[in-house]
Amino acid sequence: MAEAMARKGMTKYGKKIPTMQANYEAAREIAITGYEKVGFKRTRVEAYRRAWDFMPANYKEKVTTGVERKWARKWLYAMFEEATARSAASALGL
Repeated sequence: MAEAMARKGMTKYGKKIPTMQANYEAAREIAITGYEKVGFKRTRVEAYRRAWDFMPANYKEKVTTGVERKWARKWLYAMFEEATARSAASALGL
């Protein structure tokens, strides 16, 4: 049961990765515009802008195919007793 649930979750998570990456990049201008409206000084706003220049590439490196395996392992250990989680993770090759 635990294996089937984790496998289903990994599949669903894996399908969402391209959308997650696209939504993150699409949020850039909205986030920067909102940050500018807060009223921080120019140097802080520029630092925030530089961070957004860096973050999409960094985010793409972190949210790639394979991250769903990490999710499944953490999910199993959060939802089931350790022995069950360990058994299911081992069966899934996590």
